[in-house]
Amino acid sequence: MAPTCPKYDLEETDPSQFFDGQNITWKRHYIGWGIAGVCALLSTVISFRLLYKHARNYNKPSEQRHIMRIVLMIPIYSVISFFSYRFYKQAIYYETIRDCYEAFVIHSFFVLLLTYLGDDTAAQRARITAGPERLKWVFPFNCFYYNPHGELFLYWMKYGVLQYVVIKPAATIAAVVLQYKGFYCETIYSFAFGKVYITIINFISVTVAMYCMVVFYVTIKTEIEDKSKGLFGADPL
Repeated sequence: MAPTCPKYDLEETDPSQFFDGQNITWKRHYIGWGIAGVCALLSTVISFRLLYKHARNYNKPSEQRHIMRIVLMIPIYSVISFFSYRFYKQAIYYETIRDCYEAFVIHSFFVLLLTYLGDDTAAQRARITAGPERLKWVFPFNCFYYNPHGELFLYWMKYGVLQYVVIKPAATIAAVVLQYKGFYCETIYSFAFGKVYITIINFISVTVAMYCMVVFYVTIKTEIEDKSKGLFGADPL
């Protein structure tokens, strides 16, 4: 007999409304909705303020387009988080948009780092080879060394980061399809359903991507020190 996913919260458990025309109902989930909504609104306003400043001073398109894409992640995340909290039964569908954009932002951040190094692969490799020839790997492999001057270093860093750009959206779409067919089962972790496998795939993919991103950043941080201060020290107000 095929396993079946248990069903929870098929019906609304609280028929009351936040405002019924006369009185306000103060319940914990209503308060949570309010706090989430206010936080989403504030983060969206601040983010669009920063986006406006970049658009008004759009004098370095090759860099600023990626910075603006990264900043846009804040309102997308906050709004989708609010909708996922408010309409939790449909959360997996909202999260599809969030997860796909997250992969796009990872790509944008990595390309931004490459752009800081140079406009083409030759210029980027020249900046990397200007640094030390022998560096320690980042924890937990910091007992070993690597050579950033090697022919394949930049290639493997690109591959390690950009595989996530493909795997994350594909895994998210697979999760939506499995959920629709009843084979995902978001409520439990069981190898009889798809959630465990999707989670494992995502975990391995994001771990490899983040590790390669950190290794690459550590390798080039001296070369882009002046750029990184401008990126992370920006005043949104």
